Formats: sequence, C-alpha cells, structure tokens
Amino acid sequence: MAYNKGSIFVNRIELEGVHGLLESEKVSSQPFRIDVELSGDLNRAGQSDALTDTLDYEIVVNKVREVILGEPHNLLEALAYRIAKSINEVLSDSKLPIYSTKVKVEKVKPPVANVGSVSAVQELGVPRLTYIGLGSNLGIREQFIKGAIERLPGFKRLSPIYESEPLGGPKGQEKYLNAVAEIDFDGSPEEMLRSCQAIENWANRVREERNGPRTLDLDILLFGKLEVNTDFLVIPHPRLWERNFVLAPLADLRPDLVTEQKSIMARGTVSKLDNMIL
Repeated sequence: MAYNKGSIFVNRIELEGVHGLLESEKVSSQPFRIDVELSGDLNRAGQSDALTDTLDYEIVVNKVREVILGEPHNLLEALAYRIAKSINEVLSDSKLPIYSTKVKVEKVKPPVANVGSVSAVQELGVPRLTYIGLGSNLGIREQFIKGAIERLPGFKRLSPIYESEPLGGPKGQEKYLNAVAEIDFDGSPEEMLRSCQAIENWANRVREERNGPRTLDLDILLFGKLEVNTDFLVIPHPRLWERNFVLAPLADLRPDLVTEQKSIMARGTVSKLDNMIL
C-alpha cells in the first residue's frame, strides 16, 4: 500500500468575535470567515468509508469557535496560528494520519476604507512524540550515536546507552551500542524516514548484507499513536517487542509502554552503560 496524500477542507465557518488592534474592534464583535485544510494520508478513510478513520468535522468547528469566541487577539496572524495549534492538540493524540493543518482567517468587514476583507493564513505541522531506535557497532560507536541525536529533528531526550550482542547476521560482529531517542516531530512518517536515512548516509551506512555490521542504524519505533503499513514503512516497528536492545532503553523513557511480560518475551542480552556520557 502506498502513501496517499490528500486534504480535507472545512470552509466558510462564519462566526463573530472581538479581535483587532483598534479600540472599536476590541469592543464590538466583527464577522469572521474561517477555512481549515487538513492534509495527510486519506487512503484508509477512502477505502473504509468509516467515520472512525477520519476527523469529525464538528471537532474542527468547535475548536474554531473556542478561539474566535475566546481571548481577544490583535492580529489575524495570531488568530490563525492559535486555531491551527488548537486543532493540532487534538490530532497529536489521535490515530488519524493528518500531518498538517492550514487555517485561513478572514475579517469580512475590516475598518479600512475601500477594502472588502483582509485575511491571514497559517500552516502548522501536527507534532507527535516519536521514538527512534539507534544502534552502532562499527567505528567509534558513541560518536555515531552522538552525531545522530545532534541531527534528529525535534530531539527532546535520549535514553541511557546500552551494549548488546548482535542478533543474527554474520558471525564475528562487534557488540552494538543502543539507545532510544524521543523527538517531537511535526511532519509525516515518510518525512521522518527520509530524515533517518539522510542521517545514516551521513554516517556512511553501507547495506551489504542482512543484519550485517553498520556504523549507524536508525529505526522508527513509534510515531505518536499512528499505525502505518505501506510498501516501505511499518509503524509500530514490526520487531519492536522482540528485541531487548530496543525495549530496555525505551522502558527508561516510557515505562508505561513496556510491561514486564513484554520484556520477558524479548530476545537478546543487554547491559546498561551507566558511565557513558555522549
């Protein structure tokens, strides 16, 4: 299944609010017209025809209403930004594959001579907590891990470093350094994948044999609550719960996600390197 990019439009939301720089605008309500565009992967909704696979438009309208009827803003730019951010707060914690929100706010009757309307547009990516597995068993391993986290977009924090025996692949490999990074990413899973591949290229990653040694390996483990299954990307990572070198550092960051039973079922021996500081 390929990534199917599309958009949902919720247009001509008409409300009155008290927003503007002039004193008269701070006292009397003025009419506003708001258009919202939600962009992402609409493939699932297109095939299922189910409301559970898309966003209830009423949620969008309610978020717009809350902002327009709420705290006054001086600028249309700020108003559009606040609406987009408010909608994204819902999307960030959802399973819906919507990756950006564009909001146009139009003041229909501005206090400017000979001007019918003025408007501002803001487009914000939907931020999602994303977890990236890092591994290295060639060269100066800690330098590759350090370089990766310096290049990961939206990096927030890193787990402790672990050392693990190779699982599979050719015999005679060196031990791996492993960690998990938490990032706040406001793009699509495909954009995250391209970022990871670019960082692996920086580390001169060579793919000559399956499970072979590598300077740097970056895996997208979790991408918010999204589930992705395309020809080139599966999230959650299909072997996430099978590997101790992933579960141990992930549990340091998110103990709520890794149960004792999951840890017992996972394979591989790992050792936490408490004294290693990158």
